[in-house]
Amino acid sequence: MRAGAKLIEMEFIQFYPFTLAERRTGTPPIPVIRGRVLNTWGEDILEKYGIADFEEAIAKNRDLLTRVVMQEMMRINADHLLLYVELDEENVVNELMQYLGLRQPLKVAPATHFSMGGVLADTHGWTGVPGLFVAGEAMGGIHGANRLANNALTSAAVFGFRAGARAAEAAHNADVHIDTGVARDIAEKLREVLPKQSSRIKPQELRARLSSYAWLCLGPIRSKESIEKFLEVAEDIRQSIHEVSTETRIDLLNRLELVNTLIIATSIARSAYLRQESRGAHFRADYPNEEDSYTNNVAITKLAEGDRIEVFVDSRSNIFKARDR
Repeated sequence: MRAGAKLIEMEFIQFYPFTLAERRTGTPPIPVIRGRVLNTWGEDILEKYGIADFEEAIAKNRDLLTRVVMQEMMRINADHLLLYVELDEENVVNELMQYLGLRQPLKVAPATHFSMGGVLADTHGWTGVPGLFVAGEAMGGIHGANRLANNALTSAAVFGFRAGARAAEAAHNADVHIDTGVARDIAEKLREVLPKQSSRIKPQELRARLSSYAWLCLGPIRSKESIEKFLEVAEDIRQSIHEVSTETRIDLLNRLELVNTLIIATSIARSAYLRQESRGAHFRADYPNEEDSYTNNVAITKLAEGDRIEVFVDSRSNIFKARDR
């Protein structure tokens, strides 16, 4: 983005409904096909919310399934639900349970899984920035508002091949000129934060706070109030960045990552705020239905001077014109 690339449709984040919520296992997704989901009161959640086909819901309606799980967890004030998986000897979940030493029912909760948004590029991965090509999850707009299961690797292979071929062609024909001023600018920015006296504020602490509020406010269920709350917290963190410790190389790395993470998270929030409807994986409790007026509209994000984020809405028919602005 600092080089001039733009982002598209950053509001569309896919969440996976079932990841392990056991305290000692991290949060790996559970590749379940058939099973039952109960709350801690023993109620069958799929039956309760009228979801008849578990397998179809996992493959095609993860957003709906995720919201159901989140709504139920919020309703009973729980941090997990209980998943009973139909197992056989060759089931991947069976192997995972044996490896981790787990028994049924599994404690599960939703987690962030995939970004449909990303860098705005043409069908060959070119971003409009000389020499910059993208593919895979970094490339925005391929999957629309919600990715279908198993399409991630396919799109990465297809557009990776196309972007690689076009990048090789561009490199072959390029008149290479090394701009040493770019390296000097980067070095100067690093000098601004190093050396830095020890501070009680660690960049890891601010990043943990950012992550926590991103999940609470920009997760599967959003609203005007939650998005505004996140933007308030994000601005507070941005104002605090200059005070963080960069005493060690790890501190410096974490600070740089915090700045970039803040830009991406704010881009998601600003895009989600502009889309006053629910579509695909983007759900707003205050605008729960799709609106025809948004069918051909997309949110474009760019970075202005001083890492200032600008988000504007344009028609899908104009996005490649927008790329070249």
